[in-house]
Amino acid sequence: YTDFRNAPYIDGSFLSSAEDYISEKSNRRNLVLDWTKDDNMTKKSLLDSVNALSKQGIWDLLDQGRSYAKLMEKRGKFQHLPKL
Repeated sequence: YTDFRNAPYIDGSFLSSAEDYISEKSNRRNLVLDWTKDDNMTKKSLLDSVNALSKQGIWDLLDQGRSYAKLMEKRGKFQHLPKL
């Protein structure tokens, strides 16, 4: 995340890489949410994302993201984020 108007936000695209957003000059820790690090998502092809166009596909994608976030939390990936 980064700050915009004094509030944290997440910016990105599934087609981008971390280098597109993380400045080499930055001295802050960065949180990278990378779908390619999620074992369940890497088992799918890019064409599987077409399923997300259905209502159930969108809910399934949100559920998968929630599950991956729980795994990231267990691994301590969110420790440096400010508490809200």
